[in-house]
Amino acid sequence: MLAMLLSGNDTILSTFSAENISLPLHFTEDSVSSQLFGGMPPDVAEAFTRPVTVNEHELGLSPESFAGSAPLRGSVRPLSHNTDRNGKAFVSAFEHKELPIFATQFHPERPAFEWITQRYIPHSRSAVLAMQYLADRFADHVRKAAVPSNALELIYDFSPVASEASTAYYEQMYSFPLWHGA
Repeated sequence: MLAMLLSGNDTILSTFSAENISLPLHFTEDSVSSQLFGGMPPDVAEAFTRPVTVNEHELGLSPESFAGSAPLRGSVRPLSHNTDRNGKAFVSAFEHKELPIFATQFHPERPAFEWITQRYIPHSRSAVLAMQYLADRFADHVRKAAVPSNALELIYDFSPVASEASTAYYEQMYSFPLWHGA
């Protein structure tokens, strides 16, 4: 979604065979100096070399589509890539060059918090460590942003609801009303 918004092109995504699979990250040269992955402790960097990222997608951004989009090349930098079951490459993480905008194609929340019967979701120490690192980096950027001091506690204004076990992956979910601010 961010690739479409930043590129101004709603057809920039391609199809991939990357559902129900965990993959290692293949970092780009830019990842070393990135806000998201730069300065990773060695054990976290090593964890990402294992299949710890949970992928659940049919659509994604190919390196060719990225390279062919001047708006994307000008505003974001790819940080990692992966290949799907058919050997087709896709961008798995990127960040904006100036703004605190990050995108991952994978689901960082799943190794620690989703305990369903799918065996492709890794729950190893290294998987949880790697994903917790991303959560901490994201929270650090939220804390630095120009937001009200209580913004991180706003979730407590809402109550989670039990999800239907037959149709949902999660035991609990938050439901937010649509807000149409002026």
